[in-house]
Formats: sequence, C-alpha cells, structure tokens
Amino acid sequence: MSKFNFQATLEQLQTTVCGRERNMYASIKELLVHCLGHSNANVLIDAGSTQASGIPDLMVMAPTGVNDKNGKARLCEWLVVEAKDEPGVFRAPESRETVFEDK
Repeated sequence: MSKFNFQATLEQLQTTVCGRERNMYASIKELLVHCLGHSNANVLIDAGSTQASGIPDLMVMAPTGVNDKNGKARLCEWLVVEAKDEPGVFRAPESRETVFEDK
C-alpha cells in the first residue's frame, strides 16, 4: 500500500478535466479515509443506495447502534457524496439545487 500524500491527492482533484468525473472518486475516498478517519471498507464508490434512487458517487457507511441477529453492527448510509468535475458548480445556489434535485 502506498503512503498517503495529501498534496498529490489534492492536485489530482484540482486537475481533473471536465468529462472525467469518475477519476476524482478514488482521491475523494482517500481524503475521507486518511483525513477524516473513515474505514476504507465503509467508504463505497458507485454503490447502489437503499435510501434513494440512483447510484451516489460515494457513500460513507456508519454504525446505527443496532446489531443484526448475528451480533454484527448494522450500517446505514451516513454520508452521500456527489462529485462534479465542473469548477464552481456547487457555489451558485441555482446549480447546487439542480444537482441535488437530480439526485
């Protein structure tokens, strides 16, 4: 496993060209795992959601505090990430609302 490099990860995100959004997902996952401390196994890329239609770009699963019948912690879709490769798309309220309405 290679060592995490924050600057390289940030540069990968900043240099993603339009039309290559999926190239950002691994870098976003690296940030969620290495900077925010989420378990690598609990950060999912392009996994179907049970809570909504569609497939989120990334999801962070978190314990619910409830165990299943085998004693294993049940997880829920705690954080859903929608990435966009168009600079500034989330800055303007109108375009931000459009993205979230579509999801």
